[in-house]
Amino acid sequence: MVDLKPENGIIKSWKGNIKNPKVSICCITFNHESYIENAIKSFLMQETDFPFEILIHDDASTDGTQDIIRKYEMMYPKIIKPIYQTENQFSKGIRMIFTYNYSRALGEYIALCEGDDYWTDRKKIQKQVRILEENNGITLCIHSTGVFSLPKNSLDSNEIRLKNGDEIYNASQVILGGGMFGHTSSFVFRRKVIENLPEWFFDSPSGDTPLRLLSASLGDVYYIDQEMSVYRKGIGGSWTSRMQENKIFITHWEKSIKMYEEYNEYTDYRYSQAIKKRISQISYTLILRFISHMNAKKQLKGFYSRLVVIDKLKLKIKVLLLSISDIKKEY
Repeated sequence: MVDLKPENGIIKSWKGNIKNPKVSICCITFNHESYIENAIKSFLMQETDFPFEILIHDDASTDGTQDIIRKYEMMYPKIIKPIYQTENQFSKGIRMIFTYNYSRALGEYIALCEGDDYWTDRKKIQKQVRILEENNGITLCIHSTGVFSLPKNSLDSNEIRLKNGDEIYNASQVILGGGMFGHTSSFVFRRKVIENLPEWFFDSPSGDTPLRLLSASLGDVYYIDQEMSVYRKGIGGSWTSRMQENKIFITHWEKSIKMYEEYNEYTDYRYSQAIKKRISQISYTLILRFISHMNAKKQLKGFYSRLVVIDKLKLKIKVLLLSISDIKKEY
C-alpha cells in the first residue's frame, strides 16, 4: 500500500517554478483498468526537490481506465495532465507517445512508464536526474527492472539486469545489447534526444530501441544496478503476446534490420561492426523461428547470408542438435 501526500504536500518540497517542471513523466495507456492506479501512485510517490509533471495519454480505453485517471486528475490537477481519446489512435497508425506526450512535455528530462508497469523506488527520478545533471556526457539513464509474470502470478526481481554494479555504456555496447538493454520503465533521458528526430526513428517497429540507439549516438548510457521498476509480462495485446504470431514476429524483425541499416548510415558507419553483429543476431533468431514453425527456404537463405561466422557455427550446432532430437523421438 502506497501512502500518497496531497498535491500541496508534494509541491511544498519542490524548488523552482511548477510551471517549469524539470521532469516530464510520460505514460500511455489502453485498457489498463487493473494496473493504471498502481502506475499513477508510483509516479505520485516520487520524492524530489524539483517539479515534475505527469503526462498521461489514454487511447480510448473501453474499460474503466479513464475513470481512474480522472479520479487522480481531480486530486492532483496541477501535476497530472491527461489526454482522453474518444477514438483509438494506435489503430490509425499514430505513435501516441510522440504525438501526444513528447510534443507537450515541458521538462528538461523525460521519464517513461507505460500504464501497465510501475515504479518501486520513491527516489527513482531524483537519483537518475542527479546522474544526468552531474554528467553532461550521459544522455540516457537506465536501471534494473523486475518482471511480474501474470500467468505465473509471480515477481522475478532484477530479471532485466545488465550487470553487477553501476556502469557506463557506449553506443556499440548498446547496439549489441538489443531490446533488453534496460526496460522502458527505467528510461530517463534528456529531452534534446527527441528534438529533430530522424526519419528512420519513425520507421522502427518499436519505440524503445530507436530511442536507446539515438541516445547512445549522442552520448553514453548510465546504468544503475538497482531495481526501481517492474514490467508486467503476459498481458493480452502486449508486445510479448503479439510476437507469438509468426507474421507479426517476422515483420517486426525485418523492419528492425532495416532500421539498423538506416541507423548505420545516420551515424556515418561509426558503429558498423556492432551493427553487423546485431543484424546477425536478429537473422539467427529469425532462422530458428523458420526452422521451428515454417518452411521458407528462400527467406532462410537471405537471413543466413547476414550471419557472422560465430552465429553460422551456432546455427549448425543447433540444427545438428534438433536432428538428433528428432532421431531420438523416431526410434
